[in-house]
Amino acid sequence: MVMKKDNKNKGFTLIEIVVAIAVLAIAITPILTSFVTSAKLNVKSQKLMAATNIEQSIMEGFADKTYTEVLNICKKNGAGLSGKYIFSTVSNNGYNDSAAWESKPADFTELTAKAGATNTPAKISYAGFTAQPTNQIYVPDSDSSKVYAAFLDGIQDYFGLEMYTNKSAGKTDIPLIGWWTDSKETVLAMYYQNVSEGGFKFDAIVVFVPGAASDDDVYYPYYVNIYLYSGVKDMYYDKPFMTYSSGIKNVSQKGSVER
Repeated sequence: MVMKKDNKNKGFTLIEIVVAIAVLAIAITPILTSFVTSAKLNVKSQKLMAATNIEQSIMEGFADKTYTEVLNICKKNGAGLSGKYIFSTVSNNGYNDSAAWESKPADFTELTAKAGATNTPAKISYAGFTAQPTNQIYVPDSDSSKVYAAFLDGIQDYFGLEMYTNKSAGKTDIPLIGWWTDSKETVLAMYYQNVSEGGFKFDAIVVFVPGAASDDDVYYPYYVNIYLYSGVKDMYYDKPFMTYSSGIKNVSQKGSVER
């Protein structure tokens, strides 16, 4: 009788391979999911931190000024709007990226600032939105027009908007900041575009409301509300990425911010 030898070196069967792959997939899927979730949470945490830094920096920039001082800086277009930073230390605060202005769409109309002026109000209009003479603004692309239309909608009949431009580096069409106030000057709003922090960019609307009869009152001459948006679509379609509210103490208590 001839005995068959067992082949101890035979490979895996197809069924064994399929089962092994299935077991491996079951084991790896939760790990990969955990990595993806962790990465998303890390990015979200970084974005929240960047947004918090922006809001605190903007708020601190107003801590030693009265409501009237802030309003007058906007109205007179003084030194407070002509420096590298506007009221705060946020990187590139109020400026647009230069790359966004390298080429301007053909349907935009640019009115250059007066020769020799470092900052002057520029009355700019763009296609698709008809505004009052004091409510015209330059935007870099078609998507942004939705943002500005939303920003102006409902206020253009009784609020005036001025967009200030900077003539530095030969450019006269880079907006630094937008602002508007009502006819009685009881509300002031400012608009910061493309504020950069921690690799993220935000647009911010800052609203000031006097909380006392005059700047001489000891507590809360005005309240500040900051609405931070993470992009043009957020501002037009969705709620702010983050909001922040605070009462600013009297200028005699310099640097103090009541939160």
